[in-house]
Amino acid sequence: MKLCFTSLALGSYYLKNALIFSKQLFDKDLSIPRILVVDNIQIKVPKNTQCVQLEPNSVRTIQRKFNYNLKYQAISAAIKLETDYIIYTDADFNLHPEFSIQKITNFLEQHPEIDCHYMRPCRLGDNKLDQNCIFKNKLEPYGLLKTKKYDDVEVLNENWFILKHTDKLKIFLEKWKERNLYGIRNNVFAYAEAIEIGLSLQDAKMSSRYIKYNELFNLFTFKDISGNFHTV
Repeated sequence: MKLCFTSLALGSYYLKNALIFSKQLFDKDLSIPRILVVDNIQIKVPKNTQCVQLEPNSVRTIQRKFNYNLKYQAISAAIKLETDYIIYTDADFNLHPEFSIQKITNFLEQHPEIDCHYMRPCRLGDNKLDQNCIFKNKLEPYGLLKTKKYDDVEVLNENWFILKHTDKLKIFLEKWKERNLYGIRNNVFAYAEAIEIGLSLQDAKMSSRYIKYNELFNLFTFKDISGNFHTV
């Protein structure tokens, strides 16, 4: 099974940490390729890492918040490699001491029919009428209160997920890119809460499944914006 890791690493802080991740991965398994979408490709990187330039004129912020939809570019860059699965992680991730490639491949071999594995299930239809819904700012712009078409969509955690490399992935990327452009034109609040990923998965007819904690754990570590330490 061939895997690839990919990240969006914009700015010196995220790039520095992403390169640490690359070195950690290289030390674990030098055969696993790593893609980084960056501001400037003229940097020294570990042998397992390829840097790809951020697309020209990419809009980085919407309503003064980071446009997380730019993460589609990390998947778009990785799809060019001949791999079976693409693993996206945020650039502030590090490898957990118990990380192993075998742990991941064993998990994926148990679910060959699944196109996307993700963390934190959050069904759109069960939550969109909740006044405290975490993605309430995106409901009206996407017309989701007027249709039940996407009620089964999962608003997944976008800081890491696994995608199976099939022809459906190209459709997924096209739809995600379209939603990024739509969000820019219509000033749709774009910080986290990955509703665009879930909608695009459904449009591409990709099957998805959330990763239960006891199935796949102690892979990565990261700190949130408040400085709290997390393990996934």
